[in-house]
Amino acid sequence: MKINGNKAVVYRKVGMSLAGVVLIGLSIGVLQAVNLGTDPFNVLMSALTQRTGVRYAILNMLANILLAIPAFFLMRRSLGVSTVLLLVMVGFIADAIRMPLAPEVSALAMGARIAIVAAALLMQSLGAALCITSCLGVSPYDALYLLISERTRFSVRTARIALDVSFGAAGLIAGGIAGVATVLAAVCMGPAINFFLTRLAPPLGQEEGQRKKNRPLLS
Repeated sequence: MKINGNKAVVYRKVGMSLAGVVLIGLSIGVLQAVNLGTDPFNVLMSALTQRTGVRYAILNMLANILLAIPAFFLMRRSLGVSTVLLLVMVGFIADAIRMPLAPEVSALAMGARIAIVAAALLMQSLGAALCITSCLGVSPYDALYLLISERTRFSVRTARIALDVSFGAAGLIAGGIAGVATVLAAVCMGPAINFFLTRLAPPLGQEEGQRKKNRPLLS
């Protein structure tokens, strides 16, 4: 049976979102296994995992639920299918990758580990671009800095930097590890996501107006 146009678009968007979430989960698991730092949010999550003994997947889900609450009441348009998939799936995918991979990568030379970090961050950037291009919502973390920007005089970029610094600092205080991956994530992920966005949107038929709407996430 032939799928009508609207259903085909919906299936394509959900497929993009799901692929993006899987890539993000895989990349976080790889970064945790390499143990050279992660993005600022996960610096804190990793520290809390070590301190409490609770699985990363469970803590990640609980933290994202808390982060989503302000957006649910004040900026609900930023939430959607991608938000739910990110909230539920990412932590479990990361745990499934990290546990068997950590013993293997720990014995590698530093140069090889840094190369793996770079590849993982590119994977995470591609995953984020897929989620954004699907137009089915953003992560609770992204929704929070967009909400801060909307409700204050801060630009989106300033709000995101402030949130990254806050979570990174809290993670370090809690005993988390910030390293090469943390620096590369802060410096390179925005441009990398933008790179993938500009190449994903045209072949997937995204409207110019929608591409402009996505740009604030990277401003």
